[in-house]
Amino acid sequence: MLTKPSVSNDSGAADALFTSEVLKTLDSDFSRDGFLDSVLPELLRSLGGELGGLVIQQSGAWNREIWVGEESLIPELLIGEAVDRGTTQIADGWCVVPLATPRTNDVPLTEPTASALVIRMTDGEQETLRRSQQRTNQLKNAARMLASALQRIETRDRHLRRIEQLT
Repeated sequence: MLTKPSVSNDSGAADALFTSEVLKTLDSDFSRDGFLDSVLPELLRSLGGELGGLVIQQSGAWNREIWVGEESLIPELLIGEAVDRGTTQIADGWCVVPLATPRTNDVPLTEPTASALVIRMTDGEQETLRRSQQRTNQLKNAARMLASALQRIETRDRHLRRIEQLT
């Protein structure tokens, strides 16, 4: 379980804490779902979110891969805009950060799955986001870290499957 950081304007300390917690969690040899279950609730709280999660696009629709909090309607148009533009989008209390899907040389080229971190911000954080580029950058950094961690887990799982095939 992650430590419970307080929401603050010190994005450097929050980034360092999140990085430390992600690295500790990855060292625990988690599955993708186990990693997300462990990291995502505290990540949302540390970023000032009251609910949110990871969404992926499947068959032209945005679906929750993992969600924390009440399952309200997700802002599909905002998600699409964020992913299409490759930029963080903030509107109507929602913040959407597209997750990068890096391709590696050891994987056959496949169509990457579009995904995004979607956060419903608390009222106080909505105002902070409107006024603070630093806070927006913190959200982007957290999304990059999350995408990198998921890529690491997927690469490890792929290597384990390959080893299993060869033995």
